[in-house]
Amino acid sequence: MDKKIWQNDISRRKFLGISAGVVSSFMFSNIFKPTHVGAAAGEDYKRIVVLTDVHVPSSKDKLKIAALQDINSWNDVDHVVVTGDLCHEVGDEKELKAAVELMSHCKKKRYVLTGNHDYLYSDGTNEGGKYQAGPKERAFKLERFRRYFNMNALYFSKDVGDYHLVYLSPDSLDTIHLTEMSVEQLAWLAADLEMNRDKPTIIFFHGSLEGTWDNNGKNWPKNPKFMAQPIDDVRDILKANPQVMIWVSGHLHLGVYNQSSCNEKIYTYDVNKVQNMHNPALLGTGYQRSDSDDGGAYPALWTRSLYLYSDRVEFRTYDHTNQKFLTDLDRAIKVTRR
Repeated sequence: MDKKIWQNDISRRKFLGISAGVVSSFMFSNIFKPTHVGAAAGEDYKRIVVLTDVHVPSSKDKLKIAALQDINSWNDVDHVVVTGDLCHEVGDEKELKAAVELMSHCKKKRYVLTGNHDYLYSDGTNEGGKYQAGPKERAFKLERFRRYFNMNALYFSKDVGDYHLVYLSPDSLDTIHLTEMSVEQLAWLAADLEMNRDKPTIIFFHGSLEGTWDNNGKNWPKNPKFMAQPIDDVRDILKANPQVMIWVSGHLHLGVYNQSSCNEKIYTYDVNKVQNMHNPALLGTGYQRSDSDDGGAYPALWTRSLYLYSDRVEFRTYDHTNQKFLTDLDRAIKVTRR
């Protein structure tokens, strides 16, 4: 569907006035530790590799390229999703060209989404501090990002196997928040989900859902700037669409052993038990524990993959430094057809 048809005469109540009375033809169980991972003989699946917060250029670019080469060697990858912050600081043209060059090492089909560092800040302000750009500059940078990465649109959806996948980008031109969608994008999202009520759905976005990470007595996790915005609209849309089972995000630079990344009680959203899958920054730095203060270097470079089966979704974490899966972090969600 062409998103442009939703760009006129939209109000919050209008685009959220969609019926929520449809009963799903499937249900999801809570996430669990599987006793066995991987496909049974003859079992079909689709694998999606998630990258986020690549932050180019940085001192670890060679390690990032090595991780991309690992992914190239995996013959079962359907596609790669990059959930934003490909640029390291302000997303100026120099950073953008460096990000495009680094991502050219990924030979798999890929979809690239925006993050706050890709468009929100004014060019030329990174040395003296980052300053948020005005609406015209943001619009220019979003279009430049789209063009450099050969994207047809900043947000879109597609069906993969039995699943409906939705790819979203922060694109607000006037917000103070770091990961906010425009009213046009929210209208498109509500309409897209309404038309796909019969498919288990996974959403990819830079920002995380409100309340899906542990504040551990700190103030920054409670700051609305760090949450998927607008909070109330996102909540209403997800409440009206119980087919949404997983929200895949980055932005927070949480290590894979951070409690918010591996504790179901923390990363389960309080609407329809949507599972927020937090992903580690490919930059290789972040908060390794919920009580981390320094956002220091990870002990390894990690990526996560989703494996989509007809009856379940498996999450697996790969350690690119030590060339192995972290089997203690294997998780799955069952999809039961009624």
